[in-house]
Order: sequence, then C-alpha cells, then structure tokens
Amino acid sequence: MKKIEFLSEAGEMLGDIAIKGISVAEIQKFLEEIDNESFEYFSLYYDEENKILCIEEERGVIFPQYGHFITKISDSKYRHCFDFV
Repeated sequence: MKKIEFLSEAGEMLGDIAIKGISVAEIQKFLEEIDNESFEYFSLYYDEENKILCIEEERGVIFPQYGHFITKISDSKYRHCFDFV
C-alpha cells in the first residue's frame, strides 16, 4: 500500500486524469515532496460531480505537523484541486 493514494468514488485506484487541468501524477508528486512525516497513510477520492479531491481516510496523524502539511497545500497552486483547503 502506498502512503498517499488517490481513489475513484467506487474506491478503485484513480487513473491518470486531470483535475482542474493538473494531472493526478503531478499532484501526487507535489504531496510526496511536501510530506513532513505527519501521517502514516493519506487517501483521497475524486468527487466526479464536483471535479475535486476529497479526503477519504487519514491514519497516524501527528499534530501540529499535519496542520503544516495542509497549510502547504492551501498555499500552493494545487489548492483549487482539493475541497479541504
């Protein structure tokens, strides 16, 4: 199991689609680069109706470091791809 996973609404691995013009592969690379070891597992699912990524599951979260991870997403060019920032 990967540390960061992207799933379809049906729970299957998400293919290489574009979200708001940005590929899932690029978003995953960004999340791996900013990973500050504040969680054990992080999965997102793609909301097809709203065309946005939503948190499916988080495990082993460590605060306040996890908050810093989310802030990095919020401050990035990828923020518009997520519903939680």
